[in-house]
Amino acid sequence: MTALNTGTYGSKIQSWKKTNPREILMRVVGQNPTAHEAGIAELFWDLVKEDEDCLKVIAIDYWLPNNYRSLVRPAARLSPQARTAQVKKIKAAINQRVHDEARILLLDMIMPNGKPLRECTGKEIKRFDGWLAKVAAKVKPNEKVGAVLSEEQVRKLYAR
Repeated sequence: MTALNTGTYGSKIQSWKKTNPREILMRVVGQNPTAHEAGIAELFWDLVKEDEDCLKVIAIDYWLPNNYRSLVRPAARLSPQARTAQVKKIKAAINQRVHDEARILLLDMIMPNGKPLRECTGKEIKRFDGWLAKVAAKVKPNEKVGAVLSEEQVRKLYAR
């Protein structure tokens, strides 16, 4: 199995965050292909200046680690035991993140009618087979699954 490295430098740390300013920047650049860097910077700032989560990623997860590590150098490298403990901690955090992210997949799953499950009505999913029949039994014909059932409730129906 390939080891995942969440990194110690800002660019790698921020790339693992749910809020990723790089995606915003890519969108701004894509929508303004002829703009110069200063123009892109202005448009980017307009989008992120009121977004506290995004600003935290930029400042705390990107700028701070890069600058902190340039000011403070550890006196000694980690011992093999400390390194092993650190790797275990990082792997556990990655596994938890994967588990948390995977939990949202059922309501976002695309159904045979082309819609995410959360957008389907009880009438629509009644036509589908398997575990979705259990979901249909919980949702009235004109109600949307996502308005009636949480991800956790859908997951329990899926697991039965």
